[in-house]
Amino acid sequence: MEVLSESATPGTAVAKNGMVEWRFALSVTAELRSSTGVTIWRESDGHYEFRHYEKPGDEAAAWADNGFSDWLTVAVGNRVAYRMLSDR
Repeated sequence: MEVLSESATPGTAVAKNGMVEWRFALSVTAELRSSTGVTIWRESDGHYEFRHYEKPGDEAAAWADNGFSDWLTVAVGNRVAYRMLSDR
């Protein structure tokens, strides 16, 4: 999987706990190959969007949050796997 672009945009409303809702967007290219190297499935420029509450701040800090990056890995992986299996 290759990340083509990424962005994070904070919302303007601050929750009671001091967090804001961020909108994260990723564009990726993903490919599934057989053990012999034959491409079985490919997605070019797949767009994935997520909303997640993080502390207010800059974009780099929002992406760097360990809990969020772990969650994002699973969320993107699950969506790519679903598309991979449902497109066949």
